[in-house]
Amino acid sequence: MSEAGQHRYGAGSGTERITAFSDGVFAIAVTLLVLDLKLRDLPPHASNAVLAQALIDTAPQIVTYVLSFLIVGLYWITHHRLFAFIKRYDSTLLWLNVLALLCVGFLPFPSSVMSEYGNLPAAVVLFSATLAVTGLAQTVIWWYASSNWRLVDRDLEPDLIRYVMLRGLIAVAVFLLSIPAAMINPTAAQLGWLLIFPGLAVLTRRYARADAEEKAMTPDQN
Repeated sequence: MSEAGQHRYGAGSGTERITAFSDGVFAIAVTLLVLDLKLRDLPPHASNAVLAQALIDTAPQIVTYVLSFLIVGLYWITHHRLFAFIKRYDSTLLWLNVLALLCVGFLPFPSSVMSEYGNLPAAVVLFSATLAVTGLAQTVIWWYASSNWRLVDRDLEPDLIRYVMLRGLIAVAVFLLSIPAAMINPTAAQLGWLLIFPGLAVLTRRYARADAEEKAMTPDQN
């Protein structure tokens, strides 16, 4: 590759500034989530019983907050792991990352809608669709960076590349499948989101077993 090609505009090695900016967006997103946690207006000198009932009434908002925080956290972990393998960048990667962060920054809005109208199909569909698009955007980042080892090390194993890809697609699949389910039963669709975690556990276990079997079958070179 020519010197000009190695130093073309918008490309280089090291992704520290990308991850620092991304971490900031994730931090703002999770901070905005908590702003929706608020008590309804109480009369002056409200009794303990009235306050207790108001706290109970916030339960749906708290559940939505915890769920949204965990999901944003899951996407942050995914992003962190992706950029542990991505060693270089170009303009396309930068814009793909901006697109993914655009989705992350939007998440507090569907979360707010969910906290108020989580029993309605439209709210669940909006939340599911946003999370599916966010997960897909991150998966596209990995597909682009790892395709033909474009922005990752050449010694990265194909099985590991496939495993990281499947980890991202599990969440996307769960959220997409919950959209038609929400039209029938919004509560069931929300409970279905929990399938992400056993799905990731099964995938990780299968990858670890396959990796161990492959290493056991590989002759010792020493």
